[in-house]
Amino acid sequence: MTIIQLKEREDISKNAKLFLTHSKLKKTLEKMRNHEWAHEIVELINHDIQELNDSSLTDKELDKLYKQTAGKIAKLLAKELFG
Repeated sequence: MTIIQLKEREDISKNAKLFLTHSKLKKTLEKMRNHEWAHEIVELINHDIQELNDSSLTDKELDKLYKQTAGKIAKLLAKELFG
């Protein structure tokens, strides 16, 4: 099972802060695809990414959701790697 793609959004390019947050998460996910992860980890990450992809939020609210998702993924990976 692989980590799904983060959806490209047209409205993101109009907001520099949101674009940066989106780009950082996208790069992180790209790097993560180069490694093998437990099926459960990939499922949880994919669920969070799908929520982002399906979200109708914009600007500050969307930026907050991106940051929350990135934080959840970081905690999940830290727990997986360091117990």
